[in-house]
Amino acid sequence: MEYLIAFLIVMVFIFIGEWVSTFSKAYIPSIFISAILFIIGFWTFLPEDIAVQASFGDEFIAIIVPVLLVHLGTMMDIRQLVDQWRAVAIALTGALGASILTMIIGTILFDWHTVAATIPPLIGGVVSTALMTEGLQTEGLTMYLALPVAMYILQSFVGYPLTSLMLKKKDNVC
Repeated sequence: MEYLIAFLIVMVFIFIGEWVSTFSKAYIPSIFISAILFIIGFWTFLPEDIAVQASFGDEFIAIIVPVLLVHLGTMMDIRQLVDQWRAVAIALTGALGASILTMIIGTILFDWHTVAATIPPLIGGVVSTALMTEGLQTEGLTMYLALPVAMYILQSFVGYPLTSLMLKKKDNVC
């Protein structure tokens, strides 16, 4: 019965995020609101392993990550990527530049493992975060497990609202 309550809490947080996003016409992203609710919950009443209690543990991740990767791959239209080669080049250059800059500045301030654990979530998002967390666990670097998730959430606080604002602005221009 505990897993049902944990699952219900997770789903309610996601529902609230979706509702706020719909109500604000996507000015406030759903994942942003859900992340804030989880952070507040972890600080107050939620157990740290709520995701595992809700059946979103290692077994679920092992199944869903390959499915997500295949889904993302099937959504890519090669002809459209070729037609929009400039946008692809800008995105790849931005990711490469951010990675290099993060490695240069990061290794001055932190050790290599700390920097390496935070780059994929910064560049790639939620799938990269899951893959990096899995990789750290496989390598036995458990003291760095919280870093990918922390980086993903931290950059989300700035990135999601900014992205939403810019997309809305672009939509009004076109």
